[in-house]
Amino acid sequence: NFIKLFYYISGFLKFDHEIFIINSYLGFFPEILLNFKLNKNIKINQPVSFNQKLTIDKKLRSLKFQYSKNDDEFSKILKDILPRSLPAFYLEGYKSLSNFCLQTPWAKNPKLIFTSNNHLTDEVFKFWAASKVEKNKVPLVFGQHGGSFFTSKYSVEREIEIKNSDKFLSWGNPKYSDNKTINFYNLKSIFRKQSYEPNGKINLVQGTPRAFQKSCISGQLSFAQARNNVEFQKNFLRRLKNNYLNKVKVRLYSTQEHSHGYQEYEKSFWLDKKMKIELENFNVPIVKSIAESRLLIHTALESTLFLESMHSNVPSILLMDFDKKFIKRENLSIFKLLKD
Repeated sequence: NFIKLFYYISGFLKFDHEIFIINSYLGFFPEILLNFKLNKNIKINQPVSFNQKLTIDKKLRSLKFQYSKNDDEFSKILKDILPRSLPAFYLEGYKSLSNFCLQTPWAKNPKLIFTSNNHLTDEVFKFWAASKVEKNKVPLVFGQHGGSFFTSKYSVEREIEIKNSDKFLSWGNPKYSDNKTINFYNLKSIFRKQSYEPNGKINLVQGTPRAFQKSCISGQLSFAQARNNVEFQKNFLRRLKNNYLNKVKVRLYSTQEHSHGYQEYEKSFWLDKKMKIELENFNVPIVKSIAESRLLIHTALESTLFLESMHSNVPSILLMDFDKKFIKRENLSIFKLLKD
């Protein structure tokens, strides 16, 4: 209640030329401290929701792009699906969203913008930040927010993030040098201590695949590989002694609310009469899940949790069918060290 009240009061505090910080990943009190050091205020900026219901314009989306002589099959498919695939925010709702963003309670002319998350999922922030960059040349600083940065052979989403930032704060010291990347530390974990239970569960944490593929990252499993991935894990579990197998719990990846039916599909993989495995819902807080575990077994190469649990000194194993084609050549030595 105190935090909610603080957020409410913060919404009335407006500082025009502040260094704008939102969702830094530092946590509540450290972010207040950072604001105080940089801006001499104790404000925390909150996301603003754009809740206007948008009506799909079928006539507008019936637009047809003409093929050219040089179009390959991919280009033709792209031209066919693009009018139907553009987010309504940026087609039917473009003007409404633009006007809404001009009225946000955020700084009108910030010196700098820093976030570790909102540039990914917050359409209001993206629109607002883009306008400040284009009109006022405001610098953008992004903090790393998860796994698969710098090590993956390709990661289109991550590459776009770094390209669009003026500075990028990485979790550590990547074998990657440019004038943007600053070798930093894990912003999510630095102020948090994670406990675990030495006599607790063996926690088999599920990663990708997702119900719908939306990212292009090497090492990220596709929906078509879901069943084989679970079978790979079962082969490992079948080799465990019963006293260990009885302590295993599988933490599911998908949620009931956002999985479009995938959660039930994911559960069906683990229904095995010979090997009864405890299933844990994704909605169980991850801190609680780890606190009840003696060991985390991660099943996705790009897992953020794998990086965080190592940083927090929680016993962890990465279990996957490793393919060298997932990783940049210069980073293979790091994984060789982990394997050893």
